[in-house]
Amino acid sequence: MHGGPPGGEHIHHVMVALFDGKTMERITNAKVMASVAEIGLAGTVKELEPMPIADAMTYGNYFYFYDLATYRITVEIHKPESGNVIKTSFEYKHH
Repeated sequence: MHGGPPGGEHIHHVMVALFDGKTMERITNAKVMASVAEIGLAGTVKELEPMPIADAMTYGNYFYFYDLATYRITVEIHKPESGNVIKTSFEYKHH
């Protein structure tokens, strides 16, 4: 999966599953980017790579969460057939 987890400590896997809000069908052809940043600091941006889980497409990649702190995870979804970009973010308290 993504070439295996990088070495070292504090590595976590960020994963999202995408569904069409109208049809509730899984979205399998999106380009998904994510950034992970400690609140108030610059973060790391990576592509969330497509990966099948139990025959269903999800997207994920590995990120470092070094400190016991609150992080903002921002996900940007590009749907090629519509040209739409959807962006959302949430906070995660790492402890």
